[in-house]
Formats: sequence, structure tokens, C-alpha cells
Amino acid sequence: MKHLAPSSIPASLVSTVLSAVCLTLSIGHPVQARTLTYTFEGVVDADEADRGWQTFEGTFTFPDTLVDGIPDVSTADYKSTDPLSGLTLGFDGTPPQAFNGGLDLLVSDNLGGADTLGILAFSADQLSMVDLSLSDFTQTLFNSDALPLPPGGLTQADFGWLTLNFHHVWTGTLQGHLTGLQCTQGCAIEPPTSAVPEPAALTLAWVGVSCLIGRRRAAQWHARLNK
Repeated sequence: MKHLAPSSIPASLVSTVLSAVCLTLSIGHPVQARTLTYTFEGVVDADEADRGWQTFEGTFTFPDTLVDGIPDVSTADYKSTDPLSGLTLGFDGTPPQAFNGGLDLLVSDNLGGADTLGILAFSADQLSMVDLSLSDFTQTLFNSDALPLPPGGLTQADFGWLTLNFHHVWTGTLQGHLTGLQCTQGCAIEPPTSAVPEPAALTLAWVGVSCLIGRRRAAQWHARLNK
């Protein structure tokens, strides 16, 4: 096998190899997905089972990496199978029930006279479901059917109508309307400016510095060999 003498290796080749190594080390670090959590509360309007409930409160959680499953430009269905996704619902301050048997976020843009966000969740036994329907009749809230991720999150004031339907196979349907909606996790307006760098960021910074030092030393080494 033929070996190249150190002095016969072009400086441009050394630089190219180091650049490729640096690029390989510095890429491939995916951005970590955010998990968003909204809390909501409201008033019961009607209950087929006459359980006497007056108020309700709950949460729904989903990641910001969901993909639209409908190839239509004005409607979208974002299904989540993430184990952290789901919805909780409780009445009159009782312990909330978990609906983690499937979560769908339905988005429509200028469809039927409104921009609409729907949240549909099922219990693990599939016997009960919750449907939140949030509508903006001014049709100015959404510009597309993209997953809505505005800075600070969505609020009750963004919508003109916010309804809840809770349905159980045996006891029928309960209906209500929301009096509050806010994002409590993952919807910060901007990232903290004084945060301590994460280990991954420090690693990338060190890779960059090491690459610069390595390229400079390689150039010096090659220059000495060719004197």
C-alpha cells in the first residue's frame, strides 16, 4: 500500500477533512420538542343525568411536533399518541378524571364562517369522551390550519364561543361553556435571556473552538514541513 509523506498532503485537503469532521460533530442535535399545557374552567349548562354539577375545570396537554393528518389546506387533524398527551376534567372541585385514551386537535381556518380549534379526548376504556370547541367568528385568529402555537398561548379572549361536551355511553351528555382558558406550560413569550447554557449548547461551543484550533495547528504543521 502506498503511503503519502506528510509534506505531500495538500493543506487544502487537511482543511477540508477537518471541516467535514467539525460539521459532522456539530449537526444532528434535534431541537427538543415542547410540551404545551392549557388549563380551562367553565359552567355547566345542561346535564342529561341531572347530577347537579355546576362548574368544571381541567387541562389538556400536547407536544408541538404533531403532524397534520388531513391533506386539506383549511382543515387539520393533529392526532397525538404521546404518553404525556391527554386531557383531564373534574366537576365542582372533585378529583379530575384522566382522558388519555387518545387526543385529537382539530383546526379549521375560515371554514363555516369561523376559525375553530377543537380538542377531542377519550378515556382509556373508550366509554367517555370530552369535546372542546373554541370558535372565532371574526375569522382573524388563524391564517392557516397549522397547529396554533402563538407566543404566550391562546386565551379565552381569542374566541367568541367556547363550549364543552362531556359524553358517557351510559349517562348521556353534559354541556357547558368555558369562562377561562390559559396556557400554563410551554407557551412562554420568549426564552429567558439569563438562562445558564445547557450541556448540549456548551458541547457545541467547545466543538467549534476545537475545530478552529485544529485547523490552525494543521496549517502551521503543514507550513513547517514544507520549509
